[in-house]
Amino acid sequence: MTTTSLLTLTLKIALIIATIWVIWFVFLRSINRFSTVRAFIVLSVAAAIISPWLLPIIQPLLGVSGIANATSLTFTIPEVSVSNVVNFSFPWIKVFAITYISICAFFLLRFIYQLAKIAKLASRANVYKKGNLIVAEHTSNISPFSFFNLCFINSATIPVDKVEEILKHEKAHISKWHSIDLILFELIGITQWFNPFFWMLRKTVVEIHEYQADRDVISTQSDPHSYLDTIISVAFNGVALPIGNNLNKSLTLKRLAMMTTTKKTKGTAFRIAAALLVALPIMFAISCNDETSIEEDIAIIIEENDKAGEKSSDEQVFVVVEDMPTFQGGDLNKFREYIQQNLTYPEIAAQHGIQGRIFISFIVETDGSISTVKVLKGVDPSLDKEACRAIESSPKWEAGKQRGKKVRVTFNMPILFTLE
Repeated sequence: MTTTSLLTLTLKIALIIATIWVIWFVFLRSINRFSTVRAFIVLSVAAAIISPWLLPIIQPLLGVSGIANATSLTFTIPEVSVSNVVNFSFPWIKVFAITYISICAFFLLRFIYQLAKIAKLASRANVYKKGNLIVAEHTSNISPFSFFNLCFINSATIPVDKVEEILKHEKAHISKWHSIDLILFELIGITQWFNPFFWMLRKTVVEIHEYQADRDVISTQSDPHSYLDTIISVAFNGVALPIGNNLNKSLTLKRLAMMTTTKKTKGTAFRIAAALLVALPIMFAISCNDETSIEEDIAIIIEENDKAGEKSSDEQVFVVVEDMPTFQGGDLNKFREYIQQNLTYPEIAAQHGIQGRIFISFIVETDGSISTVKVLKGVDPSLDKEACRAIESSPKWEAGKQRGKKVRVTFNMPILFTLE
């Protein structure tokens, strides 16, 4: 995969994540069914990562691709791409790519450092089991937090009568597997560090984690005000680890307001259904492979030119025949390789930064020669001319046959000129 393709994929994912945030903000922001909202955000973000890879595979199965139309009209040779490195211009894409990858490496090292810090803290802590909770007692100046099945706490910095409530809070985080969400967002953040919508979604998920834990604790408390006092007294002590489920002081006021709110949000089912109905098609549209649009373009172009090349009944041009033409003893990929080797990026087009995709049609005659080379959809005269020249330079083919008789067969071929 080229640098440009990787950057395009990254931007697709960023656009999907931005869409998820907008949908959450419009439809789900005021819903206090935290489990449902959490599931929507986490699953949508996970889908944003895999959909650009997965949807291009399944979209032909859904009948979205234009391949069927294109194939029924003519036979299309796989696209040929020719690129040219413009030495006289500043390599913005390369500089951008190097900068982006360097920052990704920084966030990767940051993630590894956080894991190492937790591992070091666990190795030095006094680990013991309390009921079905594993407690790691430590002496560092770090706020209480949980990481998977471990609850880290420094009892010396917490009032004795508050320890039990804190343990209940962290136990709620552990029981709901909140650490998986945090790990997922940390990993995605390595490549989406530039995306403000990603960080806003991450912040939202962290808030939901705290709301869920608070609700679980309060539901078992005979005195909710005691737990509120615990939140206030503990949230402002110690340093928080981003990768852990912390008693977060920046969320304290929001949590206090949420804990005192018991009213159910109206129209929850409608909002969730609307969010899904909006999210799925948008995610699909963004994730679809660019090849879909290429094939649809080919189908439209071919349909407009379907009657071209038919001069009379004796000179009929076939699309698909019993024995398709072959090139130098090989299949169409052999011809594709020939064109790839014989294309030259026009100097004038490179100097002016001209690039794009051209669609060419041609006919393999009964004697194996190439004729009727024409541009179905061009970009620039210099690029169009070079694409036609390369195809016209082709050695003779082995002609196609229909019922044992040599016939004329038409082909289409996309050629992509790109600058790096």
